[in-house]
Amino acid sequence: MSPILDPQPCLTPAPAGGTGWVLAADYRLDAVGYRLMVLAGYCTDLASVPRLLWRFAPPAEPDTCAPALIHDCLYQTAQYPRAVCDDLFYRLLLANGECRAKAYTLWLGVRAGGWVAYGGRGKHEHAVQHFACEKLDGV
Repeated sequence: MSPILDPQPCLTPAPAGGTGWVLAADYRLDAVGYRLMVLAGYCTDLASVPRLLWRFAPPAEPDTCAPALIHDCLYQTAQYPRAVCDDLFYRLLLANGECRAKAYTLWLGVRAGGWVAYGGRGKHEHAVQHFACEKLDGV
């Protein structure tokens, strides 16, 4: 299925020696009751899926890139409780056209293993400097 959220983030592979992806242009999105903004230069690993499961859920497939990018920012800034971050991830997956079964499976994954990454080392200054999220009124 092709992504539905518009726009989609513009990501490039991390420079040689780095891992993950770098956001090449600012990314702004109003979706699922939130206004989200990630500034260019933000580094992400997208979906932190164990290699064993890549056949089912590759870490950088189009349907999951935007939700995974936002979820990484939410986890690294610890702006909201972890359950809220995971719920937003699930809702963004559905809004981006992911099937309900796969979105639920990915949600279960972050609920089961996300505690390792969420706020474990405090707020990440890189994320704090590159991310803004606000709940929209009346939603």
